[in-house]
Amino acid sequence: RSAPVPLEGPGSWTPIPTAKAARSATRTVPVPRRPRKPGLLVGPDLVCDSAAQTQIPLSSVLNAMAVEDYRKNHWPNLEKAIDRLLIQNPADHVSVSYAQIYGYIYKCVCQQHSELLYRDLTSKITAHLQQVSTQLQASPAENLIENFNAALTQFTASLQCIVPVFIYFNKFYIESKLNRDLKGDLMQLFAEHVAEKHLSALMHLLITAHSKPFQVQPSTMASVVKGLYSLQPEPPESKESSTQTQEAVQEMHSKPKTTGSPSFSALL
Repeated sequence: RSAPVPLEGPGSWTPIPTAKAARSATRTVPVPRRPRKPGLLVGPDLVCDSAAQTQIPLSSVLNAMAVEDYRKNHWPNLEKAIDRLLIQNPADHVSVSYAQIYGYIYKCVCQQHSELLYRDLTSKITAHLQQVSTQLQASPAENLIENFNAALTQFTASLQCIVPVFIYFNKFYIESKLNRDLKGDLMQLFAEHVAEKHLSALMHLLITAHSKPFQVQPSTMASVVKGLYSLQPEPPESKESSTQTQEAVQEMHSKPKTTGSPSFSALL
């Protein structure tokens, strides 16, 4: 209980708390803590996973976030643009924002995703060339020369659009670190996945067409021979078979020209 103490003035009273009442008033009631939800606790240099009770370097987390941003934002846009450039007709105009593509590539290089970008780009081109090779495999033999020439022409025209927008990537990654050239790498992919697969059939057809004037248009034969000469594909045969093919080509060169028939030496 509190003892009444008079205040100033007659008839005024106010209670003064005793020591026991004061201790009761200052006593704090404990508040139960909420259980901490499992998640990531970010520190200066480490990230603690409270669920797994492990510590992860902060740089690894930031790198994973950057890779996720690359997968969600940068590469999907680049992949769509590459698709449109690969399937374009050389005579058609494809509406593509080259400035936007260059911006994505610039960010990828600056964020140290060059290796990832190179892997995705070559995988994309390889998948496209495998489809081209399958289509050539299904085409009739008499149309193989014309279809191969069309595929090579279209791919070369596509590279004339793809390589320039990757110029920053080519300069600061492929040339400086890999000591190669982007166009050379992509043409090598065409040689491996298209030209080498059909080299034997093409050589046989070209030799046959050489002996029959105008069975194939001279301009088409010239384009195919120049293309094969620049690609330098290696036939998927034994050395003995490859030697036989080279001997056949030399024999074709040594034959006298037929009137109106294009000469391979002249084409090269």
